Amino acid sequence: MTVTEEFSLYRIVSAIILSGSNILLVQNNSNDADYTWSLPGGVVELNETLEKALYREVHEETGLHVQNQELAYIHESFIRKYTAHSLVTVFRIEVDLKDTPQMNDPDGEIVQVKWVPVRELSHYIKKSHVLRALEKWLKTRQTCYIKEKEIL
Repeated sequence: MTVTEEFSLYRIVSAIILSGSNILLVQNNSNDADYTWSLPGGVVELNETLEKALYREVHEETGLHVQNQELAYIHESFIRKYTAHSLVTVFRIEVDLKDTPQMNDPDGEIVQVKWVPVRELSHYIKKSHVLRALEKWLKTRQTCYIKEKEIL
């Protein structure tokens, strides 16, 4: 892939939160139907570490507190529609599963938090490159780097 356009870098963190055969997803308040459901997460703010951004985003979007985290995968892509160079760091995190997820989003970006059976992910996550990366990790549980070969 050769990038000849100027793309803005977006550093993003996402969280894989599992409970048995379910995964926690958030429904975004978005006009783009392809990005309606996603893993909890968001943009890393200026001078913020990945860890701090992860803890903040998970708490804002789900009301849960991260107890432990490990790197799952890094997913890099260029998205022409948004002139975005997307660098997503995805963590597998642990939370207290006795706590009930609830929106705590000061930005009003999240409209719902929901446990979804892993086998039904394709009904929720509509961007094929995002779904492919997540399914690959769920199958292997191996830390990896995934780079899209083409500009999306």
